[in-house]
Amino acid sequence: MTEGLWRSDIVEKITEGKPVGPPWMATGISFDSRTVCPGDLFFALTGGERDGHEFIESAFANGAVAAIVERLPYDIAELPSFLIVDNIHEALQKLALESRRRVGAKILAVTGSVGKTGTKDALSLVLSKKNKVHATSGNFNNHIGVPISLARMPESTEFGVFELGMNRPGEIKQLSQLVKPQLAIITNINAVHLGHFEDEQGIADAKAEIFLGMSPDSQIVLNLDNKWGEFLIAKARRANIENIITFGRNNVCDVRLSKIETTHKGSVVELEISGNKIQYKLDFVGPHIAYNTVGVIACIHALNLDVEEAAISLKSIRLPRGRGGQVEIPLKSGASLTLIDESYNASPIAMHAALAVLGSKVPKYGGRRVAILGDMLELGADGPSLHANLLDHLLAAKPDWVITIGSLMRELYDKIPPTINCLHADRSCDVSQKVSDELRAGDLILIKGSLGTNMAPIVSAIENMKSNSRSPYQSFEVRGSQNAV
Repeated sequence: MTEGLWRSDIVEKITEGKPVGPPWMATGISFDSRTVCPGDLFFALTGGERDGHEFIESAFANGAVAAIVERLPYDIAELPSFLIVDNIHEALQKLALESRRRVGAKILAVTGSVGKTGTKDALSLVLSKKNKVHATSGNFNNHIGVPISLARMPESTEFGVFELGMNRPGEIKQLSQLVKPQLAIITNINAVHLGHFEDEQGIADAKAEIFLGMSPDSQIVLNLDNKWGEFLIAKARRANIENIITFGRNNVCDVRLSKIETTHKGSVVELEISGNKIQYKLDFVGPHIAYNTVGVIACIHALNLDVEEAAISLKSIRLPRGRGGQVEIPLKSGASLTLIDESYNASPIAMHAALAVLGSKVPKYGGRRVAILGDMLELGADGPSLHANLLDHLLAAKPDWVITIGSLMRELYDKIPPTINCLHADRSCDVSQKVSDELRAGDLILIKGSLGTNMAPIVSAIENMKSNSRSPYQSFEVRGSQNAV
């Protein structure tokens, strides 16, 4: 039986809204009419590209029990209940704050330049083995996603795990003051979103805003291998937070990483905690993702939970599509392709890591390593040089075929030696069909690019391949101007 989440009279009181229609009990919260489930309370949010009021009827058709609105639709005769408020965003904030107040869960927050979602998912998985856990769905980590995630938290929750993201200064502060985490982990600080900051220290300052929503008795988990580790420790202490747990390779770390070994089948991680050695296995390839699990173990250590049990449970982690998940694409011939799907997002440090994974894996017989790379966005004035500087990492992966997408990736394309087959396009849709036509049995394919670059058409084209009639020794057209689409 679905747990009741919000009763109409309580929401009315919290938001100071005016009710229209019969009372209701909501079992969920949604702001997207396409994903509304039966029993949801629908927030008709305004201010984006579309006005949520346009989709009220669709939300009710999908099972919403009520809608929070700023104005009623013209015809409400056949529609259920409404709650009219002055400002929907403020109403959502109030509901999120009330959820934080009424739930007695231990609240954890995850932020950082890269690895936030993977760390959040792994931490949630480990904690859920013995506890009722509520976590951010997907990457609901902004000014809309975080209050939605808070408002969705059931009263029976024992651990709440929330991902906090940002693009500009001040955003993490607002989210942290809403979530009020009792434990927070900053995975790392890297050159991401530089378009909105003067330099990398500006990013470190922005991530340190998470301390501003925390009390002095809170716990901070920090990565000492990152060059901003000591900087963040100093910022935490200035915020009167002294309970700091560190992880990394340094001997002074509370959770010390002694070894990460990877093969084409998986990874082995060895840690030392308070003089005790722990070893665990992971069923995926990628040192950067294995490294994220060290931060997860550090959080478990900070919570004084069983780190050995947690380490064992990490073996069940499965990487999602778009974030490093690997999938076999069967062909009619009985053979297959291997797709490493990193199409959700990209930054220089994440691109380096993804290319290292490509280089560490061996294609099947007759197959090749194929790198399909899209623009990394929000890098500011350094964007062109950061793309060109990917060359050494790309060459280290030993690709047989490289496809670059976008105006920034042209900087990399122009530097690739003529001995490597290359193709460039301004848009992914311009080359998606050609890519699927030219792939062959046994190929190992990495797709990575920022979400705004839209690598999805290439992913879809590969997934929809029905046959492979090409010779396993088919050659490609040589690199040159004729390859630029």
